[in-house]
Amino acid sequence: MAGGGRELIALARAGYTADGFECCRPMVSAGNDALSARGINSRLQWAAPCRIPEISEVYDAAIVGWNGYTYMSPPERRIAFMKSLLPHLRPGSPVLVSGALRSGKGGSTIWIPRVANLVRVLTFRAPVFATGAAFPGRHRHRFTRAQLEAELRAAGFSPAAFWGWGDFGAVICLKSPATAPGGCQQRAAVAERAGTICQPPVRYP
Repeated sequence: MAGGGRELIALARAGYTADGFECCRPMVSAGNDALSARGINSRLQWAAPCRIPEISEVYDAAIVGWNGYTYMSPPERRIAFMKSLLPHLRPGSPVLVSGALRSGKGGSTIWIPRVANLVRVLTFRAPVFATGAAFPGRHRHRFTRAQLEAELRAAGFSPAAFWGWGDFGAVICLKSPATAPGGCQQRAAVAERAGTICQPPVRYP
């Protein structure tokens, strides 16, 4: 999910201390080489697909890129992945989740996952694809904004800001804002900061 360490390098150059994980071992190796070559003291670990590595640290924030979240199926696996982050985030911590987007239900968004699931059943595998599954060379899930936000809420997060560009979009969500002190004010602050990154974000009340 952290790929070859590009985000870790950028975060380090911006003055942040960050760790990452990735399910492709060659990418982990290449990423650690890139970090070492630049003298960056960040940790890039291997983790099984759709899982986080064994860690004990608690972090102030997290980034989940679309090359990770978009390629997970079914929805229950994505929600379980997001839930697994909760013990390692402080209350109210912001999490950036990005993914491929779609505007709504078209014929292809309904029939493509049905055909794909039929193929899986005929080959003695469980169906895992939901409305929005697409196969542009390899499987990826295309979310509606409502679907992406619903999954994050089911995992224990609350959306704070949203923006889209082309066929992609991102949500900044907070861990347990209902129980974190100053939850409403923090949502507004996160939305305000998002506005400095990409205008105009959608702010939530």
